[in-house]
Amino acid sequence: MKWFKHDSTANMDAKLQDVILEYGMEGYGLYWYCLELIAQTVKPECITFELEHDSRVIARNTGLGVEKVQVIMKHFVSLGLFENSDGIITCLKLASRTDDYITKINRLSKSEQNTDNVRTKYEKVPLDKIKIDKNKLENKNTYVSKSKPSIQEIREYISEINSAIDPVYFFNYYESNGWKVGKNPMKDWRATVRTWNTRQKSA
Repeated sequence: MKWFKHDSTANMDAKLQDVILEYGMEGYGLYWYCLELIAQTVKPECITFELEHDSRVIARNTGLGVEKVQVIMKHFVSLGLFENSDGIITCLKLASRTDDYITKINRLSKSEQNTDNVRTKYEKVPLDKIKIDKNKLENKNTYVSKSKPSIQEIREYISEINSAIDPVYFFNYYESNGWKVGKNPMKDWRATVRTWNTRQKSA
């Protein structure tokens, strides 16, 4: 258990006020240190540690004497902050805060699983199912360069339909406006050549 709720008003709790009055910040700090030790073992329901075994480690880590740790821990038990069952200290009220932690962890795990599923489904889409029309625009404003005709291609097509259109003028005209017909991207340059040819004949 990496975290648990710590209310900002915890120091105003009547039982913790008693601890502070009796043992000062040493007692108050020891209380939260013990809760941290308990929380470290939660996977997800083990919330106990043995006082006799851990009192030496706690004393070393907090700078308090072993006897003082044991005395303060007994006071914690007498106030109901912890429980003592055959020498094993527990904090059952931490279980309710553990539930919040586990619930959030499970929610995050499910969210990650859903993300993985979406990613997996996306990656499994075969490339041959993705339709790509090379004659269409890559976006609404840019003409696909591979479909843009060269001056030579325009010249050959103009010759094929016996038109008098100047291929260089035609190319430069549409090159300057992004290969658009009006406001729309050009879909078929050959059709545009034919339109120019018709207009030129009727002019």
